[in-house]
Amino acid sequence: MNHSQYESNPYSFAVWVAKQLTQAGHQALFAGGCVRDKILGVQPKDYDVATSAVPAEVQAIFGRKRTIAIGAAFGVISVIGNSETGNVEIATFRADGEYADGRRPDHVTFTDAKNDALRRDFTINGLFYDPIQESILDYVDGQQDLQRQVIRAIGNPVDRFNEDKLRMLRAVRFATTLGFEIEPETMQAIQNHATEIDKVSGERILAEMNRLLASPRRGQGLLLLRHSRLESVILPLATDLKLTSLEKVCRALDHRPMHHANLEISIAALLFVGCIDDVGLDEFLKPDSHARLKPLHKQLQQLIDHWHLSNVSKGILKEAIVNVGFLIGADSLAWSQLQPKLICPYSKEVLAVASLVVEQYAIDPSGIQRCLACLELPVQQLNPAPLLSGDQLMEMGVPKGPKLGQCLQQLRRQQLDQPHFTAQDAIAWVQTQVQKI
Repeated sequence: MNHSQYESNPYSFAVWVAKQLTQAGHQALFAGGCVRDKILGVQPKDYDVATSAVPAEVQAIFGRKRTIAIGAAFGVISVIGNSETGNVEIATFRADGEYADGRRPDHVTFTDAKNDALRRDFTINGLFYDPIQESILDYVDGQQDLQRQVIRAIGNPVDRFNEDKLRMLRAVRFATTLGFEIEPETMQAIQNHATEIDKVSGERILAEMNRLLASPRRGQGLLLLRHSRLESVILPLATDLKLTSLEKVCRALDHRPMHHANLEISIAALLFVGCIDDVGLDEFLKPDSHARLKPLHKQLQQLIDHWHLSNVSKGILKEAIVNVGFLIGADSLAWSQLQPKLICPYSKEVLAVASLVVEQYAIDPSGIQRCLACLELPVQQLNPAPLLSGDQLMEMGVPKGPKLGQCLQQLRRQQLDQPHFTAQDAIAWVQTQVQKI
């Protein structure tokens, strides 16, 4: 089986896979998102193949060493490629049985291409492409909906959502990332059944929200969550926001440059806008405002529990809650007060949130500008090594315990706030402290 010439990129490898199936007498078609993206002129990230071959026949064609039975009971076999091509997932044409758990069918029946298309979620995802004949097979009017830029459930939308509740959120995500509208009957079904998405695991919801919030139109996606009524279940921390406030933060998100922490920045922005609505801007900007911190911690913990956020996400959000106010007011802080905030692990992400709040509420940006300038400093200036260590202080007579910690903190403040404070100055200062003990 000579296949080396087809393993230079995902498309050529997927074509080779389809050819092996057709040469063995089976129908083989590209399916789902890769067909949609091809029609839209977007380079697909990977390719899925739907076929009339059953799993045992697929494994016989490609060999057991080159296949993985990732879901043989559902007709899914993966053909192993290389680092350049990735794997190709092959699924036997199927019709699904009942969905007792609102996620997976209890059983499947192998069928033909038309029936396979009819069991899929949305018309834009129900298209097939024959890579050999270079032709599109459309049993669900998906091409028409792509032209109209519409997200429409295949068949009865209530049936599609009963099969998998996550499809309601997927409709919002596709509408957001593609810039499409959700067809009225499909939207009505989502609105009528929105509360049922609570049956979906937090991990699956998080995966969809990560994609939605990684879109340049993420603000529009958040507004669509409210319109669809999914917001109250998926993102309850946003439900108390007045529509005008939600629109304001969504516009700001849509105009922000993309960031690797899109989800965390978006969530933090919603938290802070809600808090400012509650306590007022002046109270919010107080660095030690308990009225600001307490409700935010509670709302964040609910989201952490619901979505099972990663440690990185939790770290960014918790650091944002504590430090955003400090960074906004950085221009009035001593360097020894600000510097610890800037050397925290997620300071750039927190600063992105602080910048968004400053822009939204027309706050003096000088604090943000100072932070940005400081983060450009060489490491030895931004975070210089301590002049003396704890061991050195103990050798000089400072007892281990609270007094040692206090001396180290005071030395650090003097080092940061006094540019000409040297190691000799530090030793002299410690000697005076030892005399007082």
